[in-house]
Amino acid sequence: MMRRLGIVLCVVVGGAACDSGGPGAEEQLVIEAFIEAAPSMPRVVVRRSGSLDDRYSLEDALVDGATVRARTTDGARLFTQGARGIYIADTGLRERTPFTIEVEQDGRQARASGLIPPRIALDSIEVRVPEVPVEAVLLEGFNLDSLGVTLDEGFIYPIEVTLRWSRPPDYSPADSMYWIQTRLAPVVPFTATVLDFFLLAEEVFSEQTAWQPQAQQYEWTGVYAILVDARTTPLPIHDVDIGLVRSTEAYARFARTRADRDRREPISNVTGGLGIVAGIALDSVRTRVPLGK
Repeated sequence: MMRRLGIVLCVVVGGAACDSGGPGAEEQLVIEAFIEAAPSMPRVVVRRSGSLDDRYSLEDALVDGATVRARTTDGARLFTQGARGIYIADTGLRERTPFTIEVEQDGRQARASGLIPPRIALDSIEVRVPEVPVEAVLLEGFNLDSLGVTLDEGFIYPIEVTLRWSRPPDYSPADSMYWIQTRLAPVVPFTATVLDFFLLAEEVFSEQTAWQPQAQQYEWTGVYAILVDARTTPLPIHDVDIGLVRSTEAYARFARTRADRDRREPISNVTGGLGIVAGIALDSVRTRVPLGK
């Protein structure tokens, strides 16, 4: 297994900087900051919002010349601009530190608060592979001529993966407030979407709901699918990226609404602008399935 692939969940630059207003909407600052505990350095990406009238480019929307600072109980930290639109602090933040990010640019001001959660680490991964594939209904894509969708039947291996992780050594009742995002992402070409309710490749949930008192660990089980040609086709050897993020409720709201088709943008915790500012702790691993291959 290869550990620490980086952020493999929804924590990607540009995830919140989508078109954010109707015709004539006032331009706003869009802030993105996913901050881990020291020794990682806080990093803030600043963009401008776009309107539905214009084609939106993540690169063109990057904002230079902003003043960015983080306020904590230890005082304020100023950020230095590196690449275009990217601002980096020269000191990190400790676990469980509350913070506020403030951004000013051309008279516009935006701010948001967060909390650095305790570190998280996967203790074990259990993978269960069925002996034969099962039939499934596949969504191949949209048929623009009929304004419908193309459905087909195929065969899939539903791969069940159980993740386990521990409480922080210095766990306190206040730590029960954290939220978790999990994700299973097979590294294979896969264009069809499986229409079946038993698949659960990604989930956002309150961490305390995953606690297993008897095992004294947290536990989550998800399922992803590998498409094959026939019932007799063996499971192809493949890699799967497994991600685990601990954060706060503000991040959970953002993650849950990021792909919501009924919204123009995810739920933001930024006052005076858009985007997401969150402290995170993460662990990730790439593993080969079947295990040992």
